[in-house]
Amino acid sequence: MVHTMSFMVQGGRYWRASTLFVAGGLLGGLILGVTVAAVRWLVAPVAMPPSLLWLAALLLVLGAILDTRWLPLRLPSRHVQVDDMLRRTWPWWLYLPLYGATLGLGLLTYVPFAALFVLVACALLVGGPAAIGAFIAYGVARATLPVMLAALTSRARIEEIIRPMLRMRGSAQAASALSQLVLAISLVRAQFQ
Repeated sequence: MVHTMSFMVQGGRYWRASTLFVAGGLLGGLILGVTVAAVRWLVAPVAMPPSLLWLAALLLVLGAILDTRWLPLRLPSRHVQVDDMLRRTWPWWLYLPLYGATLGLGLLTYVPFAALFVLVACALLVGGPAAIGAFIAYGVARATLPVMLAALTSRARIEEIIRPMLRMRGSAQAASALSQLVLAISLVRAQFQ
């Protein structure tokens, strides 16, 4: 991603490139959200029974266990964000929104945490506008970090900031696991109210 970020600041096109990149992320999240919501509606067009909240809570706990690496299972994922050949051969105004959309779609690129898979599963249970909104937020968030880093003026400065972030991957996985456990507890508590 460092190559993409440093590319975005070249030639004084930061705002145009950033807008295309985040718009691509929003579009990717929207496509994923609408797809999941449509699948949910086609499979079960009725409202989710409250008993399925237990299943959602169980999925959240499973996601937390996977993120802490307590189970030796590997999630399906690519090992790269996007094919680097595209960056070298396509014009920037086409490459950046497509790259952002790939990040927004989430499942077509590197997935660092189980939380995305849990979100897809829970959205299949819930469906509707909540699922669409959750994936739009995911797509925008996934595309925003590279844009914020791209505001830095040099590739060396970007790499200087990214290195400590890569070392904190375990902490990020722990935070993902903790957030999933908090959501699971909230769902279980909602059953008793």
